Amino acid sequence: MDDIIGNLERVGRLMRQAQYADGLNPAQWEALRYLARCNRLSNSPLALARYFGATKGTISQTVTALSRKGLIERGPRKGNARSLELKLTPAGLDRLKADPWLSLRGAIAALPGKVRRRMAQGLEAIRDDEARRRKSPAFGVCRRCRFHREDSGAGPARCMLVDSALTAAEADQLCIEFVAR
Repeated sequence: MDDIIGNLERVGRLMRQAQYADGLNPAQWEALRYLARCNRLSNSPLALARYFGATKGTISQTVTALSRKGLIERGPRKGNARSLELKLTPAGLDRLKADPWLSLRGAIAALPGKVRRRMAQGLEAIRDDEARRRKSPAFGVCRRCRFHREDSGAGPARCMLVDSALTAAEADQLCIEFVAR
């Protein structure tokens, strides 16, 4: 087991080092990736802070820097003007095309399918266990959440927690309300 932990740690450090690129730091890259992957319930500064396990102040600095660089925009949430919503700008989406983590995607894609599936299952189990132990949100994908329901008709899927329809894209996005089945 020490070899697995050691390898996870080393890959993490190598990837963190690679994120000092293109005028961004690791926290800024992570925020861009998160905003590209999260659903409409999870695109707030508070959700970002909970995802990173960071303080509101730290997240505020990251959001301000990304906003100043024109990579994200912040504005009031529809239906709740007191809540902020964060969105990637076209420049932010474009910057993600140079994401240092894309090299990791290639390395994972080169693994045999069975290895990738087992790796994904194992990492999800570890993530869920760590989140549960630390009383932190797991931030899984809607489709794998216990509140997700596929509509038996031609309509969209639903999030039963907030009683809202989900688009096909949203069903594959990260959610702060995720609870493993």
